[in-house]
Amino acid sequence: TPRFMGRYALYKPPLLVWAAAVSSKLLGVSRLSLRLPIAILSALALGLLFLWAGELAGWQAGAVAGALLLSNHLWHTLAALCMTDGLLLAFYIAAFYALFCDPWLESRAALFGFSGAVAAAILTKGIAGTLPLPVLGLYWLAARRQERPAFQRVCLAAALALAFAAPWFVYQFAVHPRWFWTEHIAVEILGFGAGAPPQTSHENQALFYLMRLAVTDPLLLAAAAVAIPAFLRDLRGRKAAPVLLAAWIAVMLAAMLGWQYRNASYLLPLVPALALLAAAWGPFRTQRYAPWMLVVLAAAFLIKTSAPEQPWGLDYRAGTVQ
Repeated sequence: TPRFMGRYALYKPPLLVWAAAVSSKLLGVSRLSLRLPIAILSALALGLLFLWAGELAGWQAGAVAGALLLSNHLWHTLAALCMTDGLLLAFYIAAFYALFCDPWLESRAALFGFSGAVAAAILTKGIAGTLPLPVLGLYWLAARRQERPAFQRVCLAAALALAFAAPWFVYQFAVHPRWFWTEHIAVEILGFGAGAPPQTSHENQALFYLMRLAVTDPLLLAAAAVAIPAFLRDLRGRKAAPVLLAAWIAVMLAAMLGWQYRNASYLLPLVPALALLAAAWGPFRTQRYAPWMLVVLAAAFLIKTSAPEQPWGLDYRAGTVQ
């Protein structure tokens, strides 16, 4: 049971606290040791995105996807802080990559990889961690029959994910029932999530997120936008890869717009999806144009580091712990 300043800390599930605690125990208490597990898992997720785009359109596309993600302000910041966002996104990418590698979930590696990643996501951020399950459901509904898992396999994957994550929640409900119900369910889920918490902005929900996406990474937004025509052509054929990516984007958008509280960090799960869209379906993925795209992205990275005070900037100034 996580504790903070002498009290139970049941507001969020414990995986982030556990990871930071193990790292601090091994390396000592410091900002680096607290952030290191999140940074390592985020780096591994970046590698999966490289492999994913590379398998779709060649290693040049993988390099473009990696460079787009690496230079994104939101990912660059949240993947290196002791917060749940980067950890959650790493588990999302792992779950989706397992489904991409084996759309039928027939292999033990794919089944347990998907279910284990979803369970880890649930233990990181509760209900938000279950979002890969509706992505799987939407993929099952939309994909061609020969490229989707059997319904029993979908149910098994979901049941395994919930079973892997359940013990901690069951234990807390049994041992600290009033505390767990009040803080984790009544305050966090029902009060803050399903309720109407005070907002920092009075903009329209969709406009709020569109504007923040545009100002935090206009290059990524533009690269994804020009890839949409080719992506839609493949999507009409209901091929596995575009259907999975479309399900990923649709579920994350629905969750983001449906969640009552507005926060720019909720855009983070869309960032790797847009990078994959731009890299695998954009006009820059071919051998002819990919090297020039990488030059542009390298220049963009330098420009972003030279203007750290901008919403799209990357901060490498002296005294900044990255």
